[in-house]
Amino acid sequence: MTVPHGTVLLRLCGPLSAWGDQGRNDIRATRSEPTLSGVVGLVASAMGRDWQDDVSDLTSLEFGVRVDRPGDRLTDYHTAQERDGRDPQRFTGETGVTRREYLQDLRAWAALRGPLAVIEQIDAAVRHPARPVWLGRRSCPPGVPIAHAVVPDQQQASPLVAALLSAPRLLDRPAGLAVTMTVDRSAFPAGTEPPLAQPVWAQDRLLGTFADRQFGLRAALHYPAQVGAEVPLDVTLWVPGPLEMAAAPALMATEARAIVASAQRAALSAVAGPSLAPAYAGVTLAQFTEDV
Repeated sequence: MTVPHGTVLLRLCGPLSAWGDQGRNDIRATRSEPTLSGVVGLVASAMGRDWQDDVSDLTSLEFGVRVDRPGDRLTDYHTAQERDGRDPQRFTGETGVTRREYLQDLRAWAALRGPLAVIEQIDAAVRHPARPVWLGRRSCPPGVPIAHAVVPDQQQASPLVAALLSAPRLLDRPAGLAVTMTVDRSAFPAGTEPPLAQPVWAQDRLLGTFADRQFGLRAALHYPAQVGAEVPLDVTLWVPGPLEMAAAPALMATEARAIVASAQRAALSAVAGPSLAPAYAGVTLAQFTEDV
């Protein structure tokens, strides 16, 4: 008996997001689009899983992203020193410097495809998350509801790609929308690859658990695509992000994040619906602005 398959579409939009595929270091870079490890982490958190829990059922799913608006890069400069245990006013040792990158106002779709039973569990968890969900880091809460729809497989060459192209446009372009797609190579049967596709390798496939912090390579195809004008515009409520805060250029990046986080927290119930409110009820402003 054939197991029915489907694709879950996840709307990834927010004032700030960060999608790293490397370990901790002095420069915490972000990729230009959502990563498999970041999306799996988001889903696992919504399901209530811990860092030590097995997530192989999620990492084995087909994965793809559609970027409707590339995010503008923001680099947050940090310094840190260790306090003297005997005199809290004094610092010891050298000053540590880190730079953390973010994407501002990224608007993208992520898609996971696999057995329909698993896909429906993911959709239900994201709609009613057991824990808060983030766009890559805890300082990056979502700006709009993440859950969108489950698309059962039809008779397409690549159901994952078909589902991504059917998602509503995240920008208003009357003549259609030029987007970029990055989709698992395994999602394309032989001979169906897009003509302008470029092979890429992403180091974002989790090996083991998140506690292990080990990542392997994932083969994908990156290519331009067109979303037709007949595809409806997404009208989900949008919370203003850093780009809309341009009238306050004197704000430091950390202060701007705190203001955005405060607005996000106040608007979560209205934006994401009452189903998200319990997951965020105990989240403090400090947790919103804390990086991991």
